[in-house]
Amino acid sequence: YDPSTHTLNLNSNVVVNMRGKEPGSMPMKVEAGQLAWNEATGVLLLTPWSRLTRDQTIVDAGQSTVLLMGHDIKTIDALKGHGTDKRPGREIEYSADTIHVVYNDAHAVDKITGTGNARLIAHDTTANTTITGNRVDLGFVEHEGENVLSTALATGNGYLESKPIPDPKGETPDTKILKADVLDLRMRPGGKELERVNTQAPGTLEFLPNQIARHRRMLKADRMIIDYGAKNEIQSFHATSASTETYPSEDDRRKKKANLATSFTSSKVIDASFDEKGQLKNMKQTDNFRYSEGDRKAQSD
Repeated sequence: YDPSTHTLNLNSNVVVNMRGKEPGSMPMKVEAGQLAWNEATGVLLLTPWSRLTRDQTIVDAGQSTVLLMGHDIKTIDALKGHGTDKRPGREIEYSADTIHVVYNDAHAVDKITGTGNARLIAHDTTANTTITGNRVDLGFVEHEGENVLSTALATGNGYLESKPIPDPKGETPDTKILKADVLDLRMRPGGKELERVNTQAPGTLEFLPNQIARHRRMLKADRMIIDYGAKNEIQSFHATSASTETYPSEDDRRKKKANLATSFTSSKVIDASFDEKGQLKNMKQTDNFRYSEGDRKAQSD
């Protein structure tokens, strides 16, 4: 201990068990190669590696800085961090070059910001959802006594993939891939499934079939609003300044059907709805409609 700087140094294979004084405070186990604690500023510096464990949440990183307010954690800044949060029926993983975690007054995670190669993977019983971007901001809310994922904002090369868990009956829905410079996501209560995604920049939505009878589809648009139903299946979308591409199915190719041309459409507005299995039910295109499929062409207001 250095009394001139009010710093406590622990120099090898550090383990600290931190317990908040207030009722309900969740203890945190801090592990590091070395630790320096300044009691005047409340800052813990962990080097050259660190591991922070709190309930089902674990963060592994290089150097980390933990800010304490009294006996409670306010923020964590970690370099080259990778975190996991496991709950019954769901699990999230996140990683980034730098991770900033903010705790709320109830001592639960409020926000997580990942900058540089940011990635979030959410596993549940129906699908694995991956979100990446130059920066990803995650928001959490209290739900039935737990803090769960509520929102996610990916900025800079935003990417969202929803890959369904394979169906043993062979009825696996399509894999959906959404790309835009900015993706704004909202989760359903409980944090297990998507509820709505807005693209705040031009983007593409691709449907990759996991059944040979289904078609690969591509939607490009300046803006998209996508609403999700059960099992992370797209329920509807609204797109502006949009175009579509629909490719022959693998089943069509195997049967060597005569017309294997890709179809293209475009219009200023597209509204579409899907059934509970993710199959396209209907699509309405309005204002400056164009269509082509091989030798077939059409246009209409």
